[in-house]
Amino acid sequence: MDIILPGGHTGDMARIVGMDEVGYGPLLGPFIVCAVTAEVPSLEANLWETLSPKEIPVCDSKKLYSPSKGLKSLEPSALSWYGQLYPLEGLTHERLWKTLSPDPREEAWYGNIPLPVSQKRPILVDELKALLETANVRITDIRARILEPSIYNEKVGTNKSDLLFACTADLVRHALEKENRPTTFHIGKQGGRRYYLPQITQQLGEAKIIREEAAWSEYTIGESSLCYLRDGEDISFFIALASIIAKYLREISMQLFN
Repeated sequence: MDIILPGGHTGDMARIVGMDEVGYGPLLGPFIVCAVTAEVPSLEANLWETLSPKEIPVCDSKKLYSPSKGLKSLEPSALSWYGQLYPLEGLTHERLWKTLSPDPREEAWYGNIPLPVSQKRPILVDELKALLETANVRITDIRARILEPSIYNEKVGTNKSDLLFACTADLVRHALEKENRPTTFHIGKQGGRRYYLPQITQQLGEAKIIREEAAWSEYTIGESSLCYLRDGEDISFFIALASIIAKYLREISMQLFN
């Protein structure tokens, strides 16, 4: 990539969190926001060159999944990365959900379906682990907020964007509480919004504006940076990865619903 992303610092290792959401517009199924935390040698490292082979592509999840394609393209990427933190042996929809999210899994149609559901492409956990070691990248956490329709409808009020921001802020707090060190957050721009300071101040405390532009809005909270990126799945590796895992969670849930 030719774009140097904003925020953060360089040093021995930088801590970065990518976030994205799925299910914001559809009328059925869960709304999911996912955050992937990693340690990287540099915020400017081009991870697409080293960590996105054709067998385990990382890109905007909308490019990997469509109803006609099914899960055969999405699942290998999602589970290969999930497998860097959790064992795949005996994996089910219930365990996938509970390892990633604090939210209740209560809908009547959720059976304990075994994963992966598609056997057409292998899950390449060991191959990806070797690539991560070569690139000196370490995945340290994957976290999701999953709101079922009943909970979403109860919480949404009159403004969907406020609920999305609240879920995002919860994942920011979780990341900072888990490890108190300078962190750069890459977050997909939410509804084309440019100005985030009032919501950040309300949800996360005192913040400073670095820039508020069409392409990105950037703020600091303490020693950490919040960077809201337009078309973030195309310019931030970890936003793209978060979109893949969130999409996989949603589509597995929708398969059970259907």
